[in-house]
Amino acid sequence: FRREILDERPPISAPVVGDKVVAAVQVGSFYTKKELENVEVEWMYDWKPVDRVPTGHSGWSSFEHEVLTAGEHQIMASVHSPYDDRPSNFLFPINVYLESPWEQASLFINGERVAWNSPSVFLFRGQPNEVRIEARFLQEKEISLGLINPDGLSIEAAPAFEAWVPVPDGTTTWVVTPAGNKSARITLKLSSKETAQAWEVPCTVLSLNLADEADVLVDGVEVPPTGNWFIRDKPQTVTLTVKSGSPLAGLPVTLSCVIKSGLDVSDVTSAPDFDSEQTTYSWAVTGNTGSGTFLLSLSGKGMTTPITLLDNTLLSNNLSDEATFSLDGATIPVGGGDISWR
Repeated sequence: FRREILDERPPISAPVVGDKVVAAVQVGSFYTKKELENVEVEWMYDWKPVDRVPTGHSGWSSFEHEVLTAGEHQIMASVHSPYDDRPSNFLFPINVYLESPWEQASLFINGERVAWNSPSVFLFRGQPNEVRIEARFLQEKEISLGLINPDGLSIEAAPAFEAWVPVPDGTTTWVVTPAGNKSARITLKLSSKETAQAWEVPCTVLSLNLADEADVLVDGVEVPPTGNWFIRDKPQTVTLTVKSGSPLAGLPVTLSCVIKSGLDVSDVTSAPDFDSEQTTYSWAVTGNTGSGTFLLSLSGKGMTTPITLLDNTLLSNNLSDEATFSLDGATIPVGGGDISWR
């Protein structure tokens, strides 16, 4: 009888050392194309015979093998045909990695590269977030983007979550858009038929408005509507306090200062410095030399709406630097003067 391989199921093409790969072929009649049962299939790894597995129901023979060395390898299925005493072969090439091939891929979210095993990436509600993957091992393959969403956020993706997307040149992009008014943590999951492992990317979904996620205190007190008073050379602590339930922690926040009147830029300083990204959310702000007004603004990285403290006034700790004293219209000098009473 003349036999041939009718169909095949390839193993993952980019396993990691220690993974078990599974390949299968379907054997049938060369003439009738009918599946053949109990036909022995010889399986080879790198051209060396490893196992003989007869076909079962529907003519399938399956082979499982643990890959132990990195590099390019071949799995081959061979079926002998008594008709012409010749084999019918099918070759499965694989490329075994010492570590996950995802580590060699480049992932960008909103234009910023995401490091392998990054602790968290920030996405923002109410706007599209671009997710782009570049991976040479995915050329001419397919990839899907999955979602682990324990808090049930409203999130859409285009292409859709779990859809298999062709990657002809090794690069593809999704647009992920969270909706609603809830912030929480999610996980994006990149999967390929070529790897046993997925790449799970922890993400934090936040509002575009920092005030939805945190409050600002100055020396532990909320800033009153009339504004805040600073005294020269006396530092006050500006603190961003994360609201209960907000996953804001870890997002870089910048404190900025804008002079409104009476001051030079150097008259107001901060430790850490103004305009530097911080994740500790505490700044010691100190005024010196002049008197005047200034604005403080706290901006979350990637957010569109900062928290702004509009009215901040810097004064001397000596009242005479800020005001003159008079009696019956006559100015009283600092240190006092002669006053006559009738």
